[in-house]
Amino acid sequence: MTALFFRRSHALALATSMISLCVLPEWGGAAVILVQDGRATALATDFTSAGTNATTGQGWTQVTDATSAGNHTNSRTGSFMQYLPDTGTGGSPTGGPFLTYEIMVTTPGEYQLYLSWEVNNSNSGTVGGSDSFFVSIAELSDGIGGVHPDWYEITQKEQTNDGDFNTTRWMSSGEAEVNLAGAASNPLLWTIATPGIYTLRFAPREDGVAIDQLVFQTSSMAAPTGFPPTTTVPEPGRAMLLGLGLMLLCLRRGR
Repeated sequence: MTALFFRRSHALALATSMISLCVLPEWGGAAVILVQDGRATALATDFTSAGTNATTGQGWTQVTDATSAGNHTNSRTGSFMQYLPDTGTGGSPTGGPFLTYEIMVTTPGEYQLYLSWEVNNSNSGTVGGSDSFFVSIAELSDGIGGVHPDWYEITQKEQTNDGDFNTTRWMSSGEAEVNLAGAASNPLLWTIATPGIYTLRFAPREDGVAIDQLVFQTSSMAAPTGFPPTTTVPEPGRAMLLGLGLMLLCLRRGR
């Protein structure tokens, strides 16, 4: 009886403190970024998963201004994500490898994505070979020509290839459901009809592309400027919520 009371009381104390602080143990669940007041922001390094290509050995890699491929400056925190090594082999819009972020949307509406990104500007060859990639929302893919864009291709149309993230801090332009040189410059828009968690996915069309920060907001809001918050308050990850649920279930059964 004493041992049971000890386990239950300590479990209850842990569960209570986790709820009150909104902090959970690191059980492997990645954070879910919450849309607050119509906007979610995230550093590229706040990813849910960073995929690799088992055949080529390339993958989404966390780098710094000093260790990246290219002469990068003025990233948000000095650390960002780049698809490496830059050997001239990219990916595909539906096959990845994907760099993913989970975003919790509580209010339906039309949302627009803004990105801070750069190329590998080591030389003219790497500039032209690292200036395009794809972005999609996994849960909204409904087939080419459907209601939602299955993906957008983003190319280097409005940005100076100088490696400086500050030169053009925010971009929101691409073309839906194409894979070609020189995609159009249309807004990156999705209509979300149902609240829930949505998975934003980036895939390299060309390797060497670098992503520093993202803003996902309602399309009626003004475009971001300067440095918005690094990451909006994250919700506990799915795996951590499951762990909390199991803990509370054990407490209930032990009554």
